[in-house]
Amino acid sequence: MKRIFLFLLLLIPTLLFAQVPSDSVGVWAVSDNSMTRIKRITPRRIKSTGFVKVKAKLEFDGATSDHIFNGCAKFRMYFGKVRLTEIQNLYMFGSNYSPKDFEIGEFQVKKDSRLLTGVTAQPFSSQVGASESNKVAATVTKLRNGVYDISVSGKAGEYCIMFAGAGASGFSGVFDFTLK
Repeated sequence: MKRIFLFLLLLIPTLLFAQVPSDSVGVWAVSDNSMTRIKRITPRRIKSTGFVKVKAKLEFDGATSDHIFNGCAKFRMYFGKVRLTEIQNLYMFGSNYSPKDFEIGEFQVKKDSRLLTGVTAQPFSSQVGASESNKVAATVTKLRNGVYDISVSGKAGEYCIMFAGAGASGFSGVFDFTLK
């Protein structure tokens, strides 16, 4: 009897603070009171252009995203314990990260693909990692520890949420969306 009581006593706090399926780490698109997980997409290849000023552009499949928003994009980001089976794709959502470690990037649309400039190099300077877009504004609201609502508004176009840790912007994959 004591063991059952002790088990129940330990189980209650665990359930109160447990991560439930709706709290699964990652980026979720929010629309009409429903949420859809946005999967990380990775570059199909890297294209190099230029001679004196060299640019490496990350090329992603498709001319547009499956996640389309009119006027303002709304997301929910969950940070916490990443399942071992998802750690390769979602390591950036561990409890030691937050929305401060992410940026909004802008794609250049070319026929059936989207490009994100990852490296710019000149003889005496260089920049590694895709640049943050200045065509959108993002607001972040903390709902509770590890849970944030993000609103992105701005000019129509193809954009992405990218992890900016250690200069990895774009290279480690992105979470894409379209603003109309």
